[in-house]
Amino acid sequence: MPHRSPRPVLLTLALAFSCTAIAGAQTLTADQKAMAVYKLTMLNVKKVAAVVQIVSEESLKDPKAQELTRLKTQIATLRARHSIEATFGAAMPIEKRLALKAQYPDAEHPVVRTHPETGQKILFVNSFTTHFTNFHTPENVRVGQDYAPGASLLLQYLMSQAMVPEYQVRWRLRKNSIAIWDNRCTQHYAVQDFWPAVRKLERAGIIGDRPY
Repeated sequence: MPHRSPRPVLLTLALAFSCTAIAGAQTLTADQKAMAVYKLTMLNVKKVAAVVQIVSEESLKDPKAQELTRLKTQIATLRARHSIEATFGAAMPIEKRLALKAQYPDAEHPVVRTHPETGQKILFVNSFTTHFTNFHTPENVRVGQDYAPGASLLLQYLMSQAMVPEYQVRWRLRKNSIAIWDNRCTQHYAVQDFWPAVRKLERAGIIGDRPY
């Protein structure tokens, strides 16, 4: 859950198998200013070492693919909605879910963001992303939404690239392990392989600029 404070804080996580893992998440892109850098420290892990999958979104590209140029052109100007209500709030009672959305309104980000330091173009969709906000235009629909699944199929395809093993790094956690990644171009996923053990972690993030 987001934590906003004028002072730096460490968030301690005690995770068991029953916790909900967001598949392919970039920490809190559902906020207007997404996290820039993320740090995770393993405080304790019992019996089974935990695994975190870290996906470099810069690697989500195949220069040999014939469709790459067409696809890059198609998504270059697209924007998408990111929602905490649709993820963390999905299983909440409606009153709590609506209160969560009021506290953390949906954010809209470019589908392809520019890294503010390197200038590289980065695919910026993940499990917080619910839909494109400007896909349906007179050029690609006949009337209204046209009842066409093109937008959702394209979004699912883009999100699925993070599941390709060749684009991933697997990091096995041990006690006092520390992971730091550039959250502007990386997704992460906690592999649920440690039950019945539990694990305790501290996490801290640096708030970045608004994606463009």
